[in-house]
Amino acid sequence: MTLSYLKVEEKLNDASNIGPWKAKLYITLEEHEILEYVEGTIVDPLENSSATVKSKHKNGEIKARKIILILLVIISLLMFLV
Repeated sequence: MTLSYLKVEEKLNDASNIGPWKAKLYITLEEHEILEYVEGTIVDPLENSSATVKSKHKNGEIKARKIILILLVIISLLMFLV
């Protein structure tokens, strides 16, 4: 999976632009269908769920972790540059 779609078009400078930056982040998470994983609102599949359902759930968790990790790295780099 490539994560080239995660581009930082607007730097998070300080508290003055946190609102628009957060809104763009939420939209990105929604577009990639992982916002529920990040918010912790997605329900784990039941034990007797099909392998397909369990696999889809696991793939969503992995995708969410990858994106979160990339965003944390980007934020760290931006803070270092400021």
